[in-house]
Amino acid sequence: MNMEIVEPRSGVVSGELTCGWLDERNQLHQTFVVREMTGVEEDLLAGKGAVLPRLNRVIANCLESIGEATDKAVISRAVDGLTATDRMLLLVAIRRASLGDEYDTRIKCPSCSKESNISVNLCDLETRRVADPMQRRITTVLSTGLVVQWHIMTGQDEDWLQSIRKRPQTENDLLTLALLSRVDAIGDTVLNRVTSLPSATALLKGLRSRERNELRNLFSDTEGFIDTNVEYECPACSQGFRGDLDVAQTGFFFPQGQSKR
Repeated sequence: MNMEIVEPRSGVVSGELTCGWLDERNQLHQTFVVREMTGVEEDLLAGKGAVLPRLNRVIANCLESIGEATDKAVISRAVDGLTATDRMLLLVAIRRASLGDEYDTRIKCPSCSKESNISVNLCDLETRRVADPMQRRITTVLSTGLVVQWHIMTGQDEDWLQSIRKRPQTENDLLTLALLSRVDAIGDTVLNRVTSLPSATALLKGLRSRERNELRNLFSDTEGFIDTNVEYECPACSQGFRGDLDVAQTGFFFPQGQSKR
């Protein structure tokens, strides 16, 4: 992971984002500096309500700079425009600045079923930068010939997706809604998720499985990547297995046993 401690025990971490922030002048900002959390951010993490807005607030609070921007109002707007991968990377950086590189967790081996304490070095998480960080809106011709216009997912899209998933009438449409959070048009038909949600979801539901999978793969390849799927080795039986490191949880930011959830 391309991050570094600015000074030993300084509580500050700097690095580069996988995609970056495009400001209102279309200038790209990819470097960042974050500080360690205070009690203000701990209370935000342990609070109630929707998780995503609280995580975004923690990121905005702890970001000392993004590119040349240091104004807190500007930084707060920038966080809303960052990709999900970049915000996850910043959460890892804030955790490193606050508690160090070693993350202790408890895992259950799928082979022998024994639980063990495992330490993960957050420095070892692999990242992949996007090929063209200036390209945020993309037109793709799928293998079936279908033309799809879509955009890089931001925090605003995630806010919409989180809110729409709570509606009873959309509880069986989760995979389709995830596509709709990025897809702007199919062929000549513009998808308006605000004013024409039923017709937009119906059109996406009508896509072939191969087309939907191709789109999901394109999203993954284009939006940058931080690998939180960690390789573990069971201390009891030496069996290797992989497990996801859930960054978007309160326990990630607190020592074992200190989490409020």
